[in-house]
Amino acid sequence: MDENSSNERNYRKRRGIFFPLLLLTSGVLLLLSNFGYLPGGFWGFVELYWPVLLMAAGLDGLIRGNGITASVLIIGFGGVLLAGNLGYIEISAWELLTKAWPLILIGMGLDIIVGHRTVARSLIGLFIAFLLIAGLVWVADFSLPGSVKTQEFNQNYRQESSLILNLDRTAGSIKVKSGSKSDSLVKARLNLLKNETVEPVIQQNADSTEIDLEDNKTLFPGTSRPVQNLAWEIAVNPKPLLILKSKIAMGENNLDLRDLNVKELVCETAAGRSVIYVSETRDSRYRISGATGQISIHVPAGAPVKITAEKAIGALTVPSKYVRENGFYKSPAYKSGAPAIEISVELPIGAIQVVEYSTTL
Repeated sequence: MDENSSNERNYRKRRGIFFPLLLLTSGVLLLLSNFGYLPGGFWGFVELYWPVLLMAAGLDGLIRGNGITASVLIIGFGGVLLAGNLGYIEISAWELLTKAWPLILIGMGLDIIVGHRTVARSLIGLFIAFLLIAGLVWVADFSLPGSVKTQEFNQNYRQESSLILNLDRTAGSIKVKSGSKSDSLVKARLNLLKNETVEPVIQQNADSTEIDLEDNKTLFPGTSRPVQNLAWEIAVNPKPLLILKSKIAMGENNLDLRDLNVKELVCETAAGRSVIYVSETRDSRYRISGATGQISIHVPAGAPVKITAEKAIGALTVPSKYVRENGFYKSPAYKSGAPAIEISVELPIGAIQVVEYSTTL
């Protein structure tokens, strides 16, 4: 009896390895980054390999005896997220988190029911954990048939001189690109869930049109489908002066504004990724923001560009020729008071990357 009690006390007093391992790994990576041996820098490495933290947390739970089912499930969850980041499965970390996070709650609940006091119960918990991981892999690789519907939208071009386009989604992705100089002002293919609806709102004046495409905001985050299946694909006529507002709570904003006559862009991605190809139009304003994730901005080479960036935790990279002055970055072609592309970026947690693209064919 006393021996059993002693073993149980020792079992409960096992120390975890998560925080010591986190400190050790962070120190090594920072040292490698400082000496230039880590491509992409420390935060670039973290951006890609952060799911390893989940795997370490799960291993820590096993060592501390916090429950086999939930701990093994967290390890598997981190492994699948890492595979997504490395491109081995066609799903990103953010997509998987929005879909499969309830599995962790299931694992925790089963751990409480099964417990870990006997070998038999531990084996049962381990078996359940592997079943849940198998379900996680299934969620990552497959889509349920019939769960996505398509809605077409087309607004005729009336020779408007300006267009205001407002896009607002709960989860998924928004893809915008230049369309043809045809009879269409805006042409869209909207891939939606069965419980997701969009009612376009159109306001027209003599020489301008405003279009609102907004979903019904009733989606529960765990019900979202993969981004590649839930994309809004929108083509915009390149002639009118464009004011674009694109907002998404969780997912991806992919806005290719090359060849478009952009006056202003407001892009908000609360959690996820924003990829912006900036138009060559000068005297334009871009406001790009998010809470956590990644922002990638492609600017035309040789253009006058001014960038103001606000970040708390994360990496910021700009072209090597850009100069920091008075709290902002400027390209070699930028001159104060002259028309320029002005970009404001805000991302408290994550990575901000600014690169140049060639404007010659």
